[in-house]
Amino acid sequence: MSGVMVRSWRLMRASLRVIRDDKRILVFPLLSGASMLILAATFIGSMLFAGANPVLAIILLFVIYLMLYFVSIYFNTAIIGFVSIKLEGGYPEIRDGIRAANRNLWSIFKWAVVAATVGAILRVISSRQGIVGKVIVAITGFAWSMATFFVIPVLIYEGTSIRDALKRSVRLFRNTWGEATVGSLSVWAVIFSMGFAGITIVISGALIGGHAGFMVGLSLAMIYWIILSCIGIAAQGVLTAALYRYASMGVSSSVMPASLFRS
Repeated sequence: MSGVMVRSWRLMRASLRVIRDDKRILVFPLLSGASMLILAATFIGSMLFAGANPVLAIILLFVIYLMLYFVSIYFNTAIIGFVSIKLEGGYPEIRDGIRAANRNLWSIFKWAVVAATVGAILRVISSRQGIVGKVIVAITGFAWSMATFFVIPVLIYEGTSIRDALKRSVRLFRNTWGEATVGSLSVWAVIFSMGFAGITIVISGALIGGHAGFMVGLSLAMIYWIILSCIGIAAQGVLTAALYRYASMGVSSSVMPASLFRS
């Protein structure tokens, strides 16, 4: 287990270095976030349109929910497409990531339907359960996210069905469960810990400039948190692409050398 922890930490740091060396990767999560804000505004307008009609409200809610999943998966696919070229020693452009996503629109949509449906079911169950039930649902959700860790790269590079992609993802995850789990948790643990600096910015602004300073500090903190979130999403994509290449083909690269995957 100690070897897994060491490898996972090294992979997490290497993922962050990839982003540091090529900050264009952050364009994809930024575009994803902007698209989701537009969808959120559309959702508010849709709910007003639905009025007191509960059936229409539920349909619109699921449609927006599905679109949010689609946008997230679309840009995650773009990240993996971009990063994969980089891991192969190439020099990708932003349009290469977008092309990778555009080539797989139908697969992305099908996977979005499955992921949104599972997400909606878990959310409904969680809303109707007590504390113990919510914990069980949270654990189930985490297990689902790990089991589907490699679904996107499998879909775009192996061209399988959703069912076969799920099976393939589970098999690959079994071979890299430690690195995938601990690596992902490490990425978000680092991002979360760095997020506390945003609170310091808000407090400092309030102490220096009162209400006006608080608003300035809050604005700066929001920008900081958005950047951190983008880094976390991008790092997750880099980690997924690197682990997929190594788990499926035993291939490493100068960016992610084989020594990172071995004790």
